[in-house]
Amino acid sequence: MNNHQVSNARQTRAVVGLGFGYVSQAILLVLGLVITPFILGKLGRTGYGVWAVLGQIVGYIGLTDMGLEAGLMAFLSRDAHKRDWAAVNALASTSTILQIGFGVLGLVLALLVLPFIDRWFDIGSVPFPVVATALLIVVFSHGVKLAGSVYDQVLYANHRIYQNYLIGFLSQIFRILLVVGLLAAGTGLTGLALAALAGQIFSVCLWARQAHQAVPGLQVHPKYFSLAKVKSLLGFSIWGTLGRIAATIIYNTDNIIIGTLIGLPAVTTYVLTRRIFELLRQNVFRIGHVLRPGVGNLLGEGNISRLRQVFLKSVRTYLTIAAAGGIFLAFLANRLIALWVGAENYGGEVLVWITVASTIAMSLFHVSSIFLVADLQVKAVGLARLAESGLNLGLSVLFVKMGWGLAGVAAGTLLATVFTNGWYVPWRAARRCRVRLGAFLRESMLPAALAALIAAGLGMVLRTAPILNRPSWTSLAAYAVALGVVLGPVIVVLGLSREQQRLVAGLAGRVLPGKWVRQAAQPGDRQGS
Repeated sequence: MNNHQVSNARQTRAVVGLGFGYVSQAILLVLGLVITPFILGKLGRTGYGVWAVLGQIVGYIGLTDMGLEAGLMAFLSRDAHKRDWAAVNALASTSTILQIGFGVLGLVLALLVLPFIDRWFDIGSVPFPVVATALLIVVFSHGVKLAGSVYDQVLYANHRIYQNYLIGFLSQIFRILLVVGLLAAGTGLTGLALAALAGQIFSVCLWARQAHQAVPGLQVHPKYFSLAKVKSLLGFSIWGTLGRIAATIIYNTDNIIIGTLIGLPAVTTYVLTRRIFELLRQNVFRIGHVLRPGVGNLLGEGNISRLRQVFLKSVRTYLTIAAAGGIFLAFLANRLIALWVGAENYGGEVLVWITVASTIAMSLFHVSSIFLVADLQVKAVGLARLAESGLNLGLSVLFVKMGWGLAGVAAGTLLATVFTNGWYVPWRAARRCRVRLGAFLRESMLPAALAALIAAGLGMVLRTAPILNRPSWTSLAAYAVALGVVLGPVIVVLGLSREQQRLVAGLAGRVLPGKWVRQAAQPGDRQGS
């Protein structure tokens, strides 16, 4: 195949995978919204806060893998592009052995942390043995994920994106069913932890099966262990580890700060208020799953011209979805949370708007960091993240002690991002892709700003509509219709380039009836993005 055919094949796999990912995520989102009040009712506000804090403690313990996955993805993408299967086997085998060792180390650290849990947090009526058991099970589940993560990375490196999403979807459905059954049986925190472990084992089994089908010659065996690969992976991951440490402080410290300085019930309020925006952020970041291997391939080819186009279009898509979706949801937040888990779990409008701003800033950083990491510039990203994390931690604690409460924790996160990675990593990635400021503002920032203004106008109009005067599921349904009918096309028109729109329309024409869909895919350049 020529370069255009290769590019189109990559795009088709990427868009199909991303499309399936969003469909499956929409289903899981609905299930998550339904099951959260059930979990909250079974655990109570303190128990739910304990579960949230345990998740962030596990995030710190997860640093034991030294950021190996980022290096593995970068090297696998390049070797898969070259079809160097001997190198792929050496990488896969070496990383698996290392990850098993890191998983064992994580369990040791969990045992060392256990005696301090009830000293750091007021766990209330939750028995300490239950908390300890749940922590150990979840840490073991993380170890299982590490041991099988190479198969997940092999699928991504070979552009089997839809298979990754299908596996994630099936494992989440399996986990949700287990959560309902185990909590109904009265197992509490232990049941949640067991469901997480079972879901992870299920995922690893499916990853392994699909990876061997994608790469028939794939062999993960100790005989392929390579000290040279250890040096390459760890040399790459040392700086990746700094980034992981920083990211852990940024994403896995808020609940710990709130739990120790304010209280575990406040953790529940903070988590539930930010949940819909966390889901938005996760779905924006999902684009990166299909972007990473393609960027790695382009860098391997040395195709800077194409890389520049991909950078501008990717930033445009990220920011359009984050800004328009976040601003629109901000007008919905108080009604949704009141209906969903009760008004007592709503943290206020200040917290909501700070969270929206953080979502936009983090989205710009995330998409830019993909290009630097794929170019093996992990040192720059790691050091910048480390600076951000220190500022984040200091500001969050300071603002809470100044009496700013939950909004202070969120403000610390936002300001730390704005003053560090909010500008440095995008600037560095733009330089690497040879993007000029004018093109960046015109092709990436302007469409996102227009989408944000439209979303704000729509949100303000709907907020004053009579049907929304009192919270009800009817009003929420009206929001959902507006989001799909009005805001959806706005994001497609402003967030995607013409080539991307044609590609999406062409794929839709294969599965949707209607002459207008098929015609939309016919004219113009089919080169793609």
